[in-house]
Amino acid sequence: MKDIEIAQQAEMLNINEIAAKVDLEPADIEQYGDFKAKIKLPINKKIKLKRN
Repeated sequence: MKDIEIAQQAEMLNINEIAAKVDLEPADIEQYGDFKAKIKLPINKKIKLKRN
């Protein structure tokens, strides 16, 4: 099976659902449509605080 065939069969999830699964809040991401976003850089500090 080719990559394009695999991609076409995949069910896309809303980016907010994915962000919530990894404990990111809407303010932590810069959303570009329903299916992609950038994670804002200050999130690195938030992640480090959660680990400690």
